Amino acid sequence: MFRPSDIGAPHATLAEAVLQAVERCPRELHCLLYETVLVTGGTSLFNNFVQRLQQDLRPLVPEEMNLNVTHMPDPKLAAWQGGNVLAKRNDLGNICVTSKTMLSLESRLNNFFISL
Repeated sequence: MFRPSDIGAPHATLAEAVLQAVERCPRELHCLLYETVLVTGGTSLFNNFVQRLQQDLRPLVPEEMNLNVTHMPDPKLAAWQGGNVLAKRNDLGNICVTSKTMLSLESRLNNFFISL
């Protein structure tokens, strides 16, 4: 996760993946995104996970930008809680993507994720 090359996996480190995700966003959002790196899921509960990600990211993030890595109070349930909030929205039908649309975008999405 932190160094996939240790096991021969040719993938970006977690810090590099965060950096790449931020870099793909509009430049005017970079400061805000680096100030609000939010990790979730049970893995984020590993001892020193948040501190390690912060430590690995700091040298990659421009010096003039603040960096704050944190996790939700209950990271194991955070994704479900977010989905629950989304499902209750009155405009859910307007913000969701149909499977037909998703399939039509599949090759573009695959190319996007491969390039990460």
